[in-house]
Amino acid sequence: MSHPLKVLILEDVEADALLMVYEMKNAGFLPDWIRVDTENSYLTALASGPDLILSDYNLPQFDAFLALQLMQEQRLDIPFIVISGAITEDAAVEFMKRGASDYLLKDRLARLGQAVIRALEQRELREEKRRTDATLFKKSEDLARSNADLAQFAYVANHDLQEPLRMVTSYVQLLEMRYKGKLDPDADEFIGYIVEGTKRMKQLLAALLDCSRVGTGGHHLQTVECERVLENALQNLRMVLDETKGTVTHDPLPAIMADETQMVQLFQNLIGNGLKFHGPQPPLIHISAKQEGTNWIFSFQDNGIGIDPQYFEKIFVIFQRLHGRDKYPGTGIGLTIAKKIVERHGGQIWVESVKESGTAFYFTVPCNT
Repeated sequence: MSHPLKVLILEDVEADALLMVYEMKNAGFLPDWIRVDTENSYLTALASGPDLILSDYNLPQFDAFLALQLMQEQRLDIPFIVISGAITEDAAVEFMKRGASDYLLKDRLARLGQAVIRALEQRELREEKRRTDATLFKKSEDLARSNADLAQFAYVANHDLQEPLRMVTSYVQLLEMRYKGKLDPDADEFIGYIVEGTKRMKQLLAALLDCSRVGTGGHHLQTVECERVLENALQNLRMVLDETKGTVTHDPLPAIMADETQMVQLFQNLIGNGLKFHGPQPPLIHISAKQEGTNWIFSFQDNGIGIDPQYFEKIFVIFQRLHGRDKYPGTGIGLTIAKKIVERHGGQIWVESVKESGTAFYFTVPCNT
């Protein structure tokens, strides 16, 4: 079956153009062709939108280098094949560097059909890549817009809800101070529940705002020493370490490209998780890092109560908890923030654990290049 093809032939010898048409027909094409040999006629034909350009290397008033340049100046992506009676290797390489699809000698025109097929396939691949890039760019823009909207929503929700929450908290605390012990025991209990609930709501609103800021409120990435990151995280956790009699050990840690503030928060959240969910023994957490390919893989291994494998995904979902607040306090957002920080740095985070046998959190970040 013949394939229609609109062909622009830049050639001053009609017999040579007819040979090109003959070879294209042999390859299964049905060329609708026009021959030109001057710059003006070439530009006129170019405006008609050809599917393929076949150009002689040198013409009396024109040449293939200029023809290729003129096509590219119009931002056209048309397969451009140079055909010449004689062309040096340097000239052929230069054509390819400048964007020509292929080059052929006129005494080897039998290769023209395959060269045309290959050039058209390459153009289709470029068009597919442009379509894919455009789709990805749109999705990236949509995601950025969505993240910005989410951050704005979280900020507004936090700001607008804090004021009525403060009012409720103030009046409930006033009730507690004024009437505690003066009403029946049930009333004291109910007031206590309301006070505790308002405190909890305030913590959740603050945690929601913190989570929304991870992707939009960070600093630019720069070289960060993870040894210093660990020192800062441990300093922030000093009180919890003392209370739990926890121990944190580590292997040598690398320098990476990161947002140092967020990396401290990531280390702090993962270490804090190990300190919180410990068993009867004092918590022991070991941190290590190893390079695999183009990534660093960090490991935070603890000796705590472990996690049932069925909850490996759930623990990274915002406000999801596996235990009651009376036993393990918190908002249920620490690992969500950890996941967002890792993903902002181009990595992944996952967990490996056996219930009652400790937990290991792993995350990757690209190597510092």
